[in-house]
Amino acid sequence: MKDFSYKSTQDEQPEIEYILKNRKTKIARQQIVFIAILVAIVLAIMYYIGYKSYYTELDGYVQVDVDRIRAADDMFVLEVMQNIGNKVKPGDTLFSYIFLSHLLERENKNKDIEVVTAYRKAKLELETAVNDMKVMQVKIRELEKQISQEKHNISFGLSNNANKMKLERDLHEAKEILATQEANVELMRNNLNEIYQYKLASGITDTTIQIQNINTLDHNRLGNMIRYHINQEHGFVTHIAIPNKTSLFKQDDIMAVQGTDIKATNLYIVAYTPLDKIDKCTYGTPATIIVNDNIHIKAHVSIQGASAAELPINLQSNFSRNVMVTLTLLSIDHGQSVPFWALSNGIPVTIRIRNIDVVKSENKRINIRI
Repeated sequence: MKDFSYKSTQDEQPEIEYILKNRKTKIARQQIVFIAILVAIVLAIMYYIGYKSYYTELDGYVQVDVDRIRAADDMFVLEVMQNIGNKVKPGDTLFSYIFLSHLLERENKNKDIEVVTAYRKAKLELETAVNDMKVMQVKIRELEKQISQEKHNISFGLSNNANKMKLERDLHEAKEILATQEANVELMRNNLNEIYQYKLASGITDTTIQIQNINTLDHNRLGNMIRYHINQEHGFVTHIAIPNKTSLFKQDDIMAVQGTDIKATNLYIVAYTPLDKIDKCTYGTPATIIVNDNIHIKAHVSIQGASAAELPINLQSNFSRNVMVTLTLLSIDHGQSVPFWALSNGIPVTIRIRNIDVVKSENKRINIRI
């Protein structure tokens, strides 16, 4: 009988060596991949630490005055002569209109419209009272936030009870005023409803009845009742709130024009600045305003800590209770070409400051002796 054991061992030897070699190669590859990932993580951490050490970045927005054109009185707009996006200059006509009081006097000389006037007056008074009530509600919420913040400061020994007690007194007074306003609003609503019933009984259901024939009147017949609103500055029409032939109450929006003259529109950048970063925003410190990857605007700090504000909800961190920040104002450097849309009112931006550029000069720092 032949012995095949030795021959079998010789046949398996190359296969075992091949398996071991492949295993070593696979382990070596895994080690290389692991080392590469580890190196990438270390480099990313080093870059992040270096970036944060070299730069200070703040969230902010563009602030620019927009000419919101509103009805000077109850009026009827005949024709809006501009479209959204139109470039306008001083002297351009924006729209034509007629004061409703003039129109009613002409078209209704023999009609008793006292009930209509009383209704519209009562409606305006009610709207004003409701707006005042809303303002008081906002004030109450703000006082409640301040009391909550004061309690937080007291718990950490940063304040005493004196300011909290004053805020609580103000809150109590505000709530009493709000209760009085709510009662007055309810009375005004009842009064408006009574006048409305008289108005229905008179057969005049709306002021549009008084001007229903306006489409048949030409400019010659309207004569000197027509007024024209003339634009006062170079800019663009950014909003139109009404169509042609629309009646408006006093203070109703008509259109908005954003000017292109930086000085005239009071253009500046507002930066939300935490207290631990206020030392990076000294007067005169240069900064870069980042609108997007392609638009970077040069600016400099003009006012440090102009006021205090609550950080917007979308910028608040779930791990931080420091929601109160100071507002730093930056002015844009002259001599730059910037797209108009990049300076639209309210557009969010990032403010980047190189830490090595922070101005340290004491003569540009304002100290107040207490």
